[in-house]
Amino acid sequence: MQILYYAIALLAGLAITIQAGVNNQLQNTIKNPLVAVLITFLVGIGAILLTILSTQPKAIYNITNLSQVNLWQLSGGVLGAFYVCSLIYVIPKIGAANMLGYAVASQLIFAVIFDHFGWLGFPLHSISWQRVLGIGFLLIGLYFVKK
Repeated sequence: MQILYYAIALLAGLAITIQAGVNNQLQNTIKNPLVAVLITFLVGIGAILLTILSTQPKAIYNITNLSQVNLWQLSGGVLGAFYVCSLIYVIPKIGAANMLGYAVASQLIFAVIFDHFGWLGFPLHSISWQRVLGIGFLLIGLYFVKK
């Protein structure tokens, strides 16, 4: 079963790469990066809503728990919008490989730190020399991709 999770993670990486290109093309057509991001998120909302309604229709009632949510817990939407905006603005300047390479390197570095301290409810996984070495190899790879 564990292999399924790794496969999903790999597919998510592929999806992000495709999304970066699709969003860039959308923004070229729309001629406004922020409107392109808005369209992307509206389509995403529609897709999630259809998925919920077709697979878990009673789950929509969970929205009544929204009053119990802390305001900071809604920041994921803002962070997602920032990420998509960043892709649209930066990829035309430095290319998809550089943008995504830097983004992945940043994600890994901060994920190791957040895991170590258990921030935001992540399971505790201590920083080890192997993890630091892995980050080092990733940064070396990023150097060569940038060339």
